[in-house]
Amino acid sequence: GWLIGQIGRLLDSPLWGAGAAYKLLMAAATAGAIACAAKTARALGTKVAAQGLAVVALSPLLAWELTAQGHNDAVMVCALCAFAWAAARGKDGLGALALGLGVLAKAGIAPLLLLWLVLMGRRSPRHALGWVAALAVLTVLTWAPFWAGWETLRGVSATAGADLDRHTN
Repeated sequence: GWLIGQIGRLLDSPLWGAGAAYKLLMAAATAGAIACAAKTARALGTKVAAQGLAVVALSPLLAWELTAQGHNDAVMVCALCAFAWAAARGKDGLGALALGLGVLAKAGIAPLLLLWLVLMGRRSPRHALGWVAALAVLTVLTWAPFWAGWETLRGVSATAGADLDRHTN
């Protein structure tokens, strides 16, 4: 957010400059998702994986909604594809990091992160706890510039279905 705003100011057009920069960022995330899907297909080496890559790479939804509309789901989709690649290569920690970044973009994939951490914990509790700690630090560092008390989490709480005393957009 901050960087996008600075680009808008640099271009002397806070609205159009920031908007263009944001769309380019989402296009890069979409391209990253396709690249990670390709790496996953290559790592798995199956016909089904190749078909999955085709679905991702040729999806009009990705092209229109994520890239052309500049939707922030592109970051989540990129994180999910990076997770799939890491999981296919047996890189548990990298998979957790990818999911953690995805959750910071869209909390809707938090259950997948929790399941992945449980699976990691069953393999190696110490390794999983290390990644839980690393993800907690990453979360604190990411939220710190925006923290204004518990009110900051009101939107996340509404998404999670918490009972709020006022409506949040």
